[in-house]
Amino acid sequence: MYRTILYLAVILLALIGCGRQMGETAPSKEEPAVRQEKQDYQLSVQTKMEKGQATFVLLLENQGEKKLILTFPTAQQAEFIVEDAKSKELYRYSKGKMFTQQQTTVQLEPGEQKEWRAVWNYGAIAEGEAYQVSAGLLPLQVNGKQADQSKFTATAEFKGGTAPSAPITVQGKDGVYMVSGPAMPEAGQTMYTVEDGHNELVPATRIDVSKAWRVEINLSKAKLPQNGTLLFVLQVGSKDGKQAPKQQEFVLQQFP
Repeated sequence: MYRTILYLAVILLALIGCGRQMGETAPSKEEPAVRQEKQDYQLSVQTKMEKGQATFVLLLENQGEKKLILTFPTAQQAEFIVEDAKSKELYRYSKGKMFTQQQTTVQLEPGEQKEWRAVWNYGAIAEGEAYQVSAGLLPLQVNGKQADQSKFTATAEFKGGTAPSAPITVQGKDGVYMVSGPAMPEAGQTMYTVEDGHNELVPATRIDVSKAWRVEINLSKAKLPQNGTLLFVLQVGSKDGKQAPKQQEFVLQQFP
């Protein structure tokens, strides 16, 4: 009898132990946190409107602590696209242009900035209508790693205007240019410079716009940009001198 009771007790304890093991769950393995890659740069696009012309500036700033190196598959580093409210494309920076098919590189030190420009001489678009410019960089690699171009885009909206009744004309190429315009009797002191978006190639020079005017520009090939836009920048002051000069930019030539 004693042996029977002892045997039943052993069986009971074994069943209780199995029940506990079946009820226990295996300790869960904590999933590793997904590490979000920090974006160490800021990209923005600005729009400057003048009559008959829109200037788009795409600005990249290195906000990180290390050098930012962008490698592009061709000489085209940026694209600008303008669409109306119905998503109809009105302007594309690269349309009709040829770009050197070789890699180019841009390097930015911490805190350094670089800008890309496009000028759209639109002539006439609906006054007050809303338009959108989408601007983006086209890198193949960023710091040696494959680039996600979707992270290098920016957009901005702007309002349309009308073209000037007496437009300024630009002629010439490869360093020799002629810029002419109508008389502006209501204008005050008027100056012009020639720039490539980074450097001032012709310093501020005064011109007489009380009558039809013409400016001849001669630049050595050493001064011409290899890639970028050569601009004629006109600053027209008010006759009473009480208002800030109005600035207007005209494309002399696009390189390459």
